[in-house]
Amino acid sequence: MELKCTALTAIAYKHIFGRELLRDMKDISEDNMNTDVLVRLCYVEALGASGITAREIMGKTPDDFYDWLMEQPPLEANKEILTQVINTWMGNQKTTSKAKNLNGRQSGK
Repeated sequence: MELKCTALTAIAYKHIFGRELLRDMKDISEDNMNTDVLVRLCYVEALGASGITAREIMGKTPDDFYDWLMEQPPLEANKEILTQVINTWMGNQKTTSKAKNLNGRQSGK
């Protein structure tokens, strides 16, 4: 299954499920998998990778999620997919920015 985490992921997750993705994901790790959260995130990431437009993604509903879920193989057989969801999410959480002033003082003031 192809997954893609984009800037739209958290917004679509909230729009479709009425929940804050960051709140739901705060305690998730490879050792602590909340399958409800991970399956919802997997759905949104699969939509991101599917090639449909942002407008189409934002038109999805929980019923669309349930229909998609019925087409998927049992999760027990696909633990690697859940790990992939975590890795996709965690990979996008890393930052490449650097602190400009490590002393905490603003220059020029």
